[in-house]
Amino acid sequence: GFGLLDALNMVEAANPATWKNVPAKHICEVTSKNAKGLPKEISSGHEVIVEIETTGCEGQNNSIKYLEHVQVQVSMDYPTRGDLEIYLISPSGTETMLLSKRNADKSTKGFSQWPFMSVHTWGEDPRGVWKLRILDESLARNVGHVNDIRLVLHGTETIPEYATEYP
Repeated sequence: GFGLLDALNMVEAANPATWKNVPAKHICEVTSKNAKGLPKEISSGHEVIVEIETTGCEGQNNSIKYLEHVQVQVSMDYPTRGDLEIYLISPSGTETMLLSKRNADKSTKGFSQWPFMSVHTWGEDPRGVWKLRILDESLARNVGHVNDIRLVLHGTETIPEYATEYP
């Protein structure tokens, strides 16, 4: 009925005999030693692409084949942080905006292990080359450096049951 809870239905749903467990969650961290050419210079009117390769910790007890979410920790110095845009591109080509230009952000501190997170790649296989695209389209005369990137993958090794229900 309208606004009423069905207590019997809730008790039946809570029956442990009918629970469907989800696969164990794993966390796989990929450090910047897997990235090419860091530190990299970035300046106004240009973009930088940092590639970071991962096996998804394949062969380890924290192996991931199905993503839940991704974190990217970025360390960089930059004179006007608000002029930066950051995009993450997965190995299968999904592009996610992690950071948009922010005119009111005049901070000169850059980013120090700043975590960005996305669920945009949910269900994808994390193995392959990830790309972090950083750009500044402003007319300022900014110059800085991308110093460190850490990719933190969250997911499962086995396919979750919900994912087998859809082709």
